[in-house]
Parts: sequence; C-alpha cells; structure tokens
Amino acid sequence: MLTAFVSFYALNAAKFYLDSVLGNDAVAVYGFISMPVFAISLLSSFIYNPQILDLSNDYHDKNICKYKKRIVTQIVIILGLTVLTSIITWLIGIPILELVFAVNLKSYRFALTILVISGGFLAIASYLNVTLVVEKRPILPLLAYSIAVSVSFFIYRPLIEHIGIDGASIGFFFVMLINAILSIIFECFSLRSLFKNIGRVNNA
Repeated sequence: MLTAFVSFYALNAAKFYLDSVLGNDAVAVYGFISMPVFAISLLSSFIYNPQILDLSNDYHDKNICKYKKRIVTQIVIILGLTVLTSIITWLIGIPILELVFAVNLKSYRFALTILVISGGFLAIASYLNVTLVVEKRPILPLLAYSIAVSVSFFIYRPLIEHIGIDGASIGFFFVMLINAILSIIFECFSLRSLFKNIGRVNNA
C-alpha cells in the first residue's frame, strides 16, 4: 500500500508543481502530452504478464540462469519499444494529439518525446518491481521510489520556473531514470545474493 502511494506521487508530482507554479492551463497541457507515457508500460505488460507464473516457477525452482535470461530479455524488449515509440512520437505524436484534443501543441514536441522516453524507464522499474516481489524483496521497490521522490522535491520547482512545461518533462525524466537505475541495482543485488545462497547450499 505504501509503495502504491509513493509511486502515485512520483507519477503525478510534475502536475502538482506545475499547478503551483504555472496554474491550471499548464497542468491541462501537460495532461495532454503525458497521455502516451504509459503506452510502453502497457505494451510491455502485455508481453510479461503471461510470463509471471513461469518467472515465479523458475525462481522457486532455483533455475536462476533461465530466470535471469527472462529478466534481461524483457528489459531489452522494453528498451526496443522505447526507441521505436520515441521515434514515432517525435515524427507524428503532436499531430495525433492535436487531432484528438483539438488544441495547439506544436511547442511541446520536445516535452512529449522526453515524457515518452521516461515511460520506458517507468516500464523497466515496473517490471523489476514484479521480479523483486517474486524474490520476496518488496521493500526495495519502495526504497527506489522513495529516493526518486526525494530527488523530485529539489528539481521540479526550479526547472518549471525556468523552462515551464519542458522543465516538468525533464524533471519527470530524471525521476523515472533514477527509479529505473535503482531498480536495476537492487535487482542485481538480489540476484547476486541468490547466487551466493545457492552456492552455499551446493557446497554444503
């Protein structure tokens, strides 16, 4: 429950700061261009959700090489989706959003693309949240989100005050990047501990 609360804040902090600094109009524009952020997470979840049971079975059966391969493969898929989606977003993202929302968003191509890239980092963190829970380390996703949120306290306001909505997007980018990097570090730590435990059992 606490992890869900902290992650909710991490995903919405940019809107809170935009509202405080620039008001409702900026929040509305940010809302429009942040709509595609979750597309990569959604697409990747369609791939890995059916594999969660197999992932869990590999872990509990101590089939660690196969388990690790599943994780690496999924992260590579997410990175590939991120690159592809970012290119498409840069080329046609703004026209599509303008058609859907009937507003002028031409000034926000950079912000939109940065947000979509950030969505890739979010997808990586979300997937590793699943693997860390499988490994019975639910505190680590909470720690990753908490550190990322702590950073957001210091970066959002100055970025928004200096470059507006682009600043909010850059802030979101760094928060999601930090979250993804920490999730990867924690996953590596968890797997290393698991390998050590298996080694002790085999040597016993």
